[in-house]
Amino acid sequence: MKPLYNGMLSPVLVRRLHDLWPDGLHVVTEWGATYPDDDVWAQARRLGLVILTKDHDYGDSVRYPGPPPQVVRLRILNASTAEVEAYIREHAAEIEEFSKSSATSRSEARAARTCV
Repeated sequence: MKPLYNGMLSPVLVRRLHDLWPDGLHVVTEWGATYPDDDVWAQARRLGLVILTKDHDYGDSVRYPGPPPQVVRLRILNASTAEVEAYIREHAAEIEEFSKSSATSRSEARAARTCV
């Protein structure tokens, strides 16, 4: 899996989660802090990336039809980078399984679902 960490997540996660997904990218470090969501979606589709985000905007199926790319919406708010990292690690197997499926690109599920 090749994750694309959305701008709402810390760029530090790319390094911290390198052992899980060495090909991870971060929106801000790749394209800048003001890169539009529509362009993030297009780049993820073009590069075969799975978007990891806390942003609910990607749930708009009219604006963002898919997959691809697949979107994992993390349901963890106001958390430190360490807490987000722990949360992603806790659900890494589910995220990985979802990324290999042809499931819908959006999920707001918690643990024990296709996405977290």
